Amino acid sequence: MDILINNYRSSTLKCGANEYDILLYVKDVNSFTFLFGKQKWPLQIGGENFIFPSTPSIPPQLALIIKNVDLRVDINELSGDSKALFPEIYNVVRLKNKFQQDIRMVKVEFVSATIRDDILNSGKINVNFRSYDIEEYLAPACVLICSRCMGTGHFKKQCTQLNETCKICGQSSLDLKQHICTMQPKCVHCAENHYSNAVKCPIVKQYRAELTKKLLLVNCTATTSTTEINNFRYNPANFPPLHPSQKVSIAGTNNMLMTKLDELVNNMSKMNEALDKIVAKNEKVEQFMHDKIRSDKIIA
Repeated sequence: MDILINNYRSSTLKCGANEYDILLYVKDVNSFTFLFGKQKWPLQIGGENFIFPSTPSIPPQLALIIKNVDLRVDINELSGDSKALFPEIYNVVRLKNKFQQDIRMVKVEFVSATIRDDILNSGKINVNFRSYDIEEYLAPACVLICSRCMGTGHFKKQCTQLNETCKICGQSSLDLKQHICTMQPKCVHCAENHYSNAVKCPIVKQYRAELTKKLLLVNCTATTSTTEINNFRYNPANFPPLHPSQKVSIAGTNNMLMTKLDELVNNMSKMNEALDKIVAKNEKVEQFMHDKIRSDKIIA
């Protein structure tokens, strides 16, 4: 099997002497599933031993959603029955809403793209004498931020900027190791007082919203086209000749689709704002506890 590697990142942070961590980016799900199995790796690479410090998350391309799963259904029992039918299932998780309450949708993660696609194309899955509808899992878009210029949408090795940009103060320097940071956060995108790679940045949020909207639109168009092609049966009687002046308008359908996508993007923005407020409150509580402990030590 050909393993396709798109890029990689290396780091010496949290590593011992003569050690470094490598993060691989693969091009397709087949390469991911092959490398995901630790038993397929050799004992040594280049004559050197290695370990896996963590297990990667299953990407959305290897997941699907089971719809309308009763809240009374035990998720552990559902997981066990599903894995018994399909050993390629890696994990089964019940999803939650923004209030962290269980909902009637269950996410299923696979380690086989073929099995996942077969089940998705069938449209249903039968587990424990019940038939459930399934659909593709669409995760929120992740924004790639360059560690050199703090720009969005590309890796450091693809960056054309010569100087490196400090993620804290936003100043550029030929060598960040020689850079003297002011320690005053200033974003290079919006000039606000937060780090340049912060996900709460309004510019990064807008970029993510546009990217998510684009992905949803592409996925919707591709799914509709595939369904029409698979279900098409040519019958001349269904295609009578049309008057030359007749035209088909799809503007209404496109407007409705764009409206729904705008609503989805707005809801995601509201959810991100709520998460930012929670993070801010948590930071205030942590700072209060830290100040209280320091005050108690001074009094003692």
